[in-house]
Amino acid sequence: MNLKQVLRSGMRARRLMVGLAAVSLLAAACGSSSSGSAPAATAGSSGSSGSSGSSAANKSPIVIGGLEGTAAEGGINFIDGMKVAASVLNAAGGVDGHPIKLLTISTGGTPQGAVSAYQQAASEGAIGTFLGAAGGIAIRNQAPTTKVAAIIADGVQTDFAPARPYVFANSQGTAFASSSLDYGVQIQHMKSVAVLSYTGDDFSEQVPGYIQSGCKALGCKVTVSETAPYSASQAQLVPLLEQMKASNPDGYYIEGLNPSAFAAAKQLGMFNKPVLSEQYLTVPQIAQACGSNCDGVVFAGEKCAATSLLPSSDPLKAACDTYKQQFAGVFPGQPFPNFSIYGAQAVNVLADAAGALLKAGKAVNAANVNTQLENLHGVNTLLGVVNSSPTNHLITGSFQSTFVMLTIQGVASDGTATYAIAPNTTAAAGAPNPSNE
Repeated sequence: MNLKQVLRSGMRARRLMVGLAAVSLLAAACGSSSSGSAPAATAGSSGSSGSSGSSAANKSPIVIGGLEGTAAEGGINFIDGMKVAASVLNAAGGVDGHPIKLLTISTGGTPQGAVSAYQQAASEGAIGTFLGAAGGIAIRNQAPTTKVAAIIADGVQTDFAPARPYVFANSQGTAFASSSLDYGVQIQHMKSVAVLSYTGDDFSEQVPGYIQSGCKALGCKVTVSETAPYSASQAQLVPLLEQMKASNPDGYYIEGLNPSAFAAAKQLGMFNKPVLSEQYLTVPQIAQACGSNCDGVVFAGEKCAATSLLPSSDPLKAACDTYKQQFAGVFPGQPFPNFSIYGAQAVNVLADAAGALLKAGKAVNAANVNTQLENLHGVNTLLGVVNSSPTNHLITGSFQSTFVMLTIQGVASDGTATYAIAPNTTAAAGAPNPSNE
């Protein structure tokens, strides 16, 4: 079963259950897309984040655009995180009494659709937007013209390097692939690797380059690099994996977007060597489809994916546990989707920017929010401590401080995976920063 089939399965029922459970809590937090522009919030009123709901009702909303990719891209997970963050903020009185209003706009899963959704959010008064699916490259090229901050989480290095006006990333790029490669070389003593990645996805199409540059820095060799559509069946993937096996590498990098690849690799006996991947394996639907075929795969995963493994001294442990409780309050009974962290963090960072502007007596508009996002200093988030600048638009903490090396030890029927710290490392050690940066 490929990712598209996995994520579509049960999605309609899930949305109905979530909607019934969360409608009262989310009503104030989340506005659907509608015509007309919301007025920009302005300073001049008393109160702070944490003021009463009645005060918030008298102030203009702070509008944030949530650009939702298709179910096949996991778009709903990112948007769910935005809803959780907005709900929590609004329950505490909004930002200086201004409620957060989400505009959730579908991208249709295409670059053109992503740009259209981004432009629509701008026309409807959004002070900033977030995209956690395909289309980030297209939005990155459009942002300097539309001039509304776009926070992108598609794992593409060039989203933030070099920095571009109005373009920010809360998802690192090359580190997702090269950190596990670093583990393979340094810990598992791999000197060569065979690679499988996919076409049709922004991050996937960067993987071959990420691994090549990582091996150049680490002194390893890529024996063969195979690509396939991310919706390829197990039967279609078998010949590619056979070629990888025939190249006789010390280990394999198999991108996690398509769980069928792990089933095929297990069938071919490829798990007698190290198998590396990235944190697609923290997506409940992917883990559920992969099942025991993913046992033993090593990858770098965000600390929130496995908070029980963290030492009590880790500053992210308490923050992640609190967020997971908040998520369960909004979406009771649902497996925790790790990717929702990106959406929640984007809303919180934009809300912090708006709060700083209100405190300074400045208008909360797109231009001022962009400037504020370029000057974040020591801001604690679910993705680490953020320090940005006009030349640094990556709004996360360091990769090593926010990720750990994980392996899967089993998957429950609902897709909840049991993780362990990868062999010969520790949670305190974190994940390797990319060797090619």
